[in-house]
Amino acid sequence: MNRYFFTVILFLIAAPFKNASADTPVKHVYRFYNNLSTTEKDCGPDLVPAKGLNLLCQSSTASTTGRFITDITNDGNSRTVYHNNLNRGLKYMNSAGVIKKTYTVQFYLKVVNFNKSYTRIIDLSGGTEDNGLYFTNHQLSPPTSQRCLNFFPNGNFGTCPFFNNYTYYLLTIARNDTTKKVDIYVNDKLFTTYDDTQDFYTGAAGRPVYIFRDDPVGFACEDGEANFAYLSFSNYFTTESEVIRSYQDISITANAADFSFEPKPVCIKQNSTITYQGNIPDTAQTFNFLWDWDGGKVISGSARGPYVVNWSSPGTKNITLSVTGGVCLQQKIVNTKQITLNTIPVPSLAANADLCMDDSMVLSPGIFDNYLWQDGSVQSSYTVTTAGYYHVKVYNSCSENSASINVRQISCDIFFPSGFTPNQDALNETFKTFYKGNFQTYHLCIYNRFGQLIFETRDANTAWDGTVKGIPVSVGTYVWFCQYRKTAAQPTRLIKGFVVLMR
Repeated sequence: MNRYFFTVILFLIAAPFKNASADTPVKHVYRFYNNLSTTEKDCGPDLVPAKGLNLLCQSSTASTTGRFITDITNDGNSRTVYHNNLNRGLKYMNSAGVIKKTYTVQFYLKVVNFNKSYTRIIDLSGGTEDNGLYFTNHQLSPPTSQRCLNFFPNGNFGTCPFFNNYTYYLLTIARNDTTKKVDIYVNDKLFTTYDDTQDFYTGAAGRPVYIFRDDPVGFACEDGEANFAYLSFSNYFTTESEVIRSYQDISITANAADFSFEPKPVCIKQNSTITYQGNIPDTAQTFNFLWDWDGGKVISGSARGPYVVNWSSPGTKNITLSVTGGVCLQQKIVNTKQITLNTIPVPSLAANADLCMDDSMVLSPGIFDNYLWQDGSVQSSYTVTTAGYYHVKVYNSCSENSASINVRQISCDIFFPSGFTPNQDALNETFKTFYKGNFQTYHLCIYNRFGQLIFETRDANTAWDGTVKGIPVSVGTYVWFCQYRKTAAQPTRLIKGFVVLMR
């Protein structure tokens, strides 16, 4: 006997379907908001952590309560889910007899650890029999990464193998006691139908339903681990149209503190309407909705909203909704959404600039998303070598703006003053080149009358102040040499001269 595991997603639909059961329609929904309680309108029993009973399983030191973690579901959204530790499952008490012979159970889950052969999905026997729904490995040698769906002890049904350990599935189990049929849906498609004329897969009032927990019967350990994002139990048979609607809404219904932006703002002072999209009904009066707008200005709105809000400063904003209260749901639900706001782009270019002959200058307007220069260039900067009128248009996600500059070409011969007076009268205090252009290389050396090097720099902006190691030198004539190259295309040149130091 081979056993494989399979990911089960149990979900019940709010709209009841009239069937053979004469009971009032009941649906208990669990969305794992950091607890094992039902949603507000359900007021059903809490789920109970349940330890696996098969002695063939390796002992687990994990907490019996499992743990709540953050995971990314198929829709790309991050949400809180419940992870059951190995040999630790969940128990639905079923005291009111919601799961009997006509029922629907739905899971939205991802199996993260299949057992080697069989993995127990659901046990309706209260832990007394081996009958149940399993994920099973259709071949042990060589083992496969996918699993089949098995109605033990009656074999695999549906596409085999099918289920993997990295995908969330909405698994619906719907039994109609009038027809004795069990319909299994995976996401929004009918996966298989099982003829349960022997009532193998039925529950009873007061008999608990176990999820991902093995019973003591069997020849091998059959526990597994999964991340649960949704679980529901109902006492009516769910139709195909209701399953499709459930699958379409599974992302929305998973977060009681969900909200949306319309439009999602990208610019400061842009109004956005924020609408609550969680599953707490409008008629519920026992909840408090606390919003944190991260500096946003509320134009209108209160309680659950909708709100009209804008922000006057740029940057990343964290908008948070905390929901507290409720009759059944006595906890705080928080939802961690971000928006990034831009200002109108402002390119920075001077109105005028002088360019030395045989020189170049780089125009850099700033950091933006896109650029368009006067000649069609789309680079973030522009190199100018001749006089002229230059223009750039810049863009960000908010808007666009432009700037221009008039570049004048002038003669910029390299020369040095013939004298200077470092006497602290704030006039002619230092000695350096008068050239205002750029150098690729620059080396200035100054010598005294004995041929000793008394000053050296490779920075054209660094001047000699008439001292050596902080001590003023004597009045007199000094020799200087300057070796430079303006651009890579020009040769290195050497010039020299005399400078008279006076006090």
